[in-house]
Amino acid sequence: MITLQSPDYTGTYKFLGGYLSLDFVNTVSWPNTPRAYDWLQDTNGLFQWIEASPLKQYSSFLKKNGGKYCTPEQMQRIHDVRANLYDILKRFAFKEEILSEQVKGLNDFLAEARIYKIIDSNTLQWHWTNLDSPEKLIYPIVDDAAQLITTADLNRLKYCPTCHWLFYDTSKNKSRKWCDMNDCGSRSKALKYYYRKKITD
Repeated sequence: MITLQSPDYTGTYKFLGGYLSLDFVNTVSWPNTPRAYDWLQDTNGLFQWIEASPLKQYSSFLKKNGGKYCTPEQMQRIHDVRANLYDILKRFAFKEEILSEQVKGLNDFLAEARIYKIIDSNTLQWHWTNLDSPEKLIYPIVDDAAQLITTADLNRLKYCPTCHWLFYDTSKNKSRKWCDMNDCGSRSKALKYYYRKKITD
């Protein structure tokens, strides 16, 4: 399992979502809480995540084209796309209604992405081309989210009750409760034991 660490944060980032788009929205640890930490808060964090993710195949191309720099405007767009995807995907996890404007926003991103997705003449497989800036790397992520929404079993898209990350449950009977049993699962069980013991003491 690939993990990331930061010198100014005690937690660890793990690729646990099961889909690239889920791992992308999970780059905010403990979202909407006082403990929230953004792993993509600056250019260094962004490229550390890119090079640890499936997008790594494009990182050398970015370096050659001077792309290992992200303007404030590009970073803001990346954050905006992440927030929009999180809002949409979290609604599926909570079995809430998806708003029509959210679908429209996703379709707008997909329309941008389509011109960069081609069939490779050698492999006859889909291939991303000319992703020569950091913000263009959101296109494979948005495409992944669309594939998740349209082809996956959305009953398996879940929300970790401990850390608030999203994940795709691949367990046989759809019984996975936490994003990581060894981390959030253990933490939750330890807390329950602590409070049970405190009540009986």
